[in-house]
This record gives sequence, C-alpha cells and structure tokens, in this order.
Amino acid sequence: MDDQVMTSDLDKTSRSEGDRARARAYYWDFWPSMVAYGLTLTAVLIWGHLDGQSPSRYLWALVPVLPMLWTVRAVMRHLTRIDDYQRLLLLKGLAVGFAVAMIASITMGFLASRVYERPPRDGSSSAQGCSAGSSPATARGPYEQPP
Repeated sequence: MDDQVMTSDLDKTSRSEGDRARARAYYWDFWPSMVAYGLTLTAVLIWGHLDGQSPSRYLWALVPVLPMLWTVRAVMRHLTRIDDYQRLLLLKGLAVGFAVAMIASITMGFLASRVYERPPRDGSSSAQGCSAGSSPATARGPYEQPP
C-alpha cells in the first residue's frame, strides 16, 4: 500500500516548492524589465521626436534596448536555475522563436528596401531631394525602374 502512495506522489502534475521558488525568482527578474520597457517605449514615443531631423532621435530610438538587455539577463539567470529537461525545452522554444523572428525580419527588410518605397513626408517628389549635379535618374536605386 505504501508503494502506491509513493508512486502516486511522483505522478503529481502540480509544481514542487522548488519549481515555484524558481518561477517566483524569474518573475521578479522578468516583470520589472517588461514594465521598464513599456515606460521607456512610451517615453520615446512621446518625447523622442523620432520623425524629426535631430541626430538625437537615434539615441532615443535605442533607449528601449536597455530594458530588453535586462530581459535577456532575466532569461539567462532563469536558464541557470532550472533543471536540464526544462532547460532543453526552453532552449528549443527560444531557437524556434529566434528562427521565426529572423525570417520575418529578413523578409520585412527585403520588402522595405526593394518593394515598398515610402512617400516623402512633405509630399514633394523624390526628384527634389537630389543634390546639385545629380538627376532623378541617378538618384534612383539600382533596382528601381525609371518612371
């Protein structure tokens, strides 16, 4: 009878106290970085003037990267806390997510650079942006067709 009780304890689906402690430690690392990311992104969108011409807009655009580094730190610390099987599952999930994100970003990069051309912000034609001595024909990219 005692063997059945011990075996049924092993088959529990609830998390152990150690698993709950590791999850709490991860949440304490992860959620502050997400809150910081939300706050910095809001600040950048409100005060960053990303549409302007100031060189500081590049620094503003990089500000949300700092909380993301904090998130990477949280995930790396979590990887050192969990057991081998959980680590294997997490790394497989991260690898699939990374592959999907890279394929999506490469696809969007190609579409943005060669297929989709954004219109000028002020409504003027792209020929007005040419420097002296260049014509609209030479201002086009190598893959753009003449009008």
